[in-house]
Amino acid sequence: MNKAINQGVAAMLLLFTVACSEAPTTDIPTLEATEKSAPKPVVVDSLQLLPDESQITWRRFLDQKGSKKTMKLLGQQVEVDLGPVQLTMEGTVATNRGLLVLHNGEPTSGNLRFDMHTFHFAEHAGEGLFNVKDYPESELRLDGFRVLEGDSVHNCLADLTLELQNESHAYEVPLMVQATADRGKLKGSFTINTLDFPLRPKAKVQAINRDEIEVDLELVFGQMN
Repeated sequence: MNKAINQGVAAMLLLFTVACSEAPTTDIPTLEATEKSAPKPVVVDSLQLLPDESQITWRRFLDQKGSKKTMKLLGQQVEVDLGPVQLTMEGTVATNRGLLVLHNGEPTSGNLRFDMHTFHFAEHAGEGLFNVKDYPESELRLDGFRVLEGDSVHNCLADLTLELQNESHAYEVPLMVQATADRGKLKGSFTINTLDFPLRPKAKVQAINRDEIEVDLELVFGQMN
């Protein structure tokens, strides 16, 4: 009888051993695999505009129809015919401040503040273009950057928003962009149609055939000491 019991016990142990050996195994990830699958941390850097190394220039093209203006002449109010105006002006712009934000060395956003007093436009028809008393600054926001292919000069297409006298207008601008963790450079140009902004009374708008300002940007950003 003891022999029979021993045989039964041996059979049960054999079945248990086989069952354990056939049980599915669960792979435990190694430290190396975990490190490979873990997302890399995003390093954010903010660079300040370096005004001494940056340059912003503008060219204005104005084509204005002839108009009439009432003026005081020899004590009398007289209506004077003003002929058409066609002119080209150019100059430089000062910036009050600027910022470029990088994620892992790639530019993602930023902004630039123009000093509107430095747009020294000659008066046309007796009036200046910008209201610098109420709006001494304008802002150019850098909303995003996308890779641009097939252009031998520019490598990015930037989404820009210009806010001028509380009115905003969006632009897609090809730029040459070079950036590292501690330095960034942007170069390109865009054209402002002044009629997109509330710069004149409605009556004056009707007298303008064309009024555009082309702005050339050469911006350098870096770590401020």
